Amino acid sequence: FKKGVHTLTGSVLAPDACTFVTADTSLIAGDASSTSRVRVSLSLPQDSKVCLRVPTQMTFSTSIAAPAGVSIEATVNGTSASTTNL
Repeated sequence: FKKGVHTLTGSVLAPDACTFVTADTSLIAGDASSTSRVRVSLSLPQDSKVCLRVPTQMTFSTSIAAPAGVSIEATVNGTSASTTNL
């Protein structure tokens, strides 16, 4: 977190080296019973090319303006994923 901007980086295991990862980040506003949170939505579309099926770590990086201390949640292809804060 620097000057109001969160920069989120990480990696995800893709089924092969031909798959690419895209990251979309959004700020989900809180209400009276919950606080705001950042959602990182990762997408790994199925590749239609012929590619050797060797699992490969793919990296991503995305930034978003949000308050300090906001919680972060992640999804991969619409499914909840675990995160690690370092």
